[in-house]
Amino acid sequence: MANYNENTLNFSGFGASCMGVTWSLAIEEQFYLVLPFIIFILNKKHLPIFIILCIFLAPIFRTFIPSYSSYVLLPTRMDSLLIGVLIAHYHFNERLKIIFNKNQIILYFFIIFCFIALFVCGGRESMGGIFIHSILTLLYGSILVLVLTTEKNNFLIQFLSNSVMSYIARISYMIYLTHQVFNGLFHQLILNHYPQINNYKDVFVTLLALITTILFSTISYYSFEKPILSFGKKFNY
Repeated sequence: MANYNENTLNFSGFGASCMGVTWSLAIEEQFYLVLPFIIFILNKKHLPIFIILCIFLAPIFRTFIPSYSSYVLLPTRMDSLLIGVLIAHYHFNERLKIIFNKNQIILYFFIIFCFIALFVCGGRESMGGIFIHSILTLLYGSILVLVLTTEKNNFLIQFLSNSVMSYIARISYMIYLTHQVFNGLFHQLILNHYPQINNYKDVFVTLLALITTILFSTISYYSFEKPILSFGKKFNY
């Protein structure tokens, strides 16, 4: 399942491939611990300025911090998290729709621009991705703003709100955490090689791993995640 090379057990590699996705969990936990304190001590008017400043600082940190560290440290990844905070700040103040409701064409053009920029920059950057992650941050942020400011009868909103998409969204976090585990495990046990798609056997095993991941994520959501979320919603912050 894992490529146990010389980097597997030291601090210059991601370790076992099935656990590779967990690099983001440490960043998220640091972020969730630090952010409430920042919001508490900052004046509400100054919060957006601070967030924007940190978003611009992130690619600078990626420039001067070595490649592997730039991939897994909070200061180098805070732009992708803070863009959501900035959007939430204006969304809950109901200013997001006021700004973009009649200017959505700008969002569409900007999203297209981000896709072109990704195509141009793709494969030209190191692991740290000095600019590519900034582009992704702007791309996903723009799509989120588009969704939040679009009328409910719009095709995009109807598509994202259908029962299948809503179901996938509910179990998506566990899918993210476990998809490499099941994919690697099934390919290793059944075909005795690393995950790959070269023939119909590989396709079959990959689909089997996908179905298992969805089933496991569904069980996890209803038995573990949903009860905790329901408990948390009882508190009024």
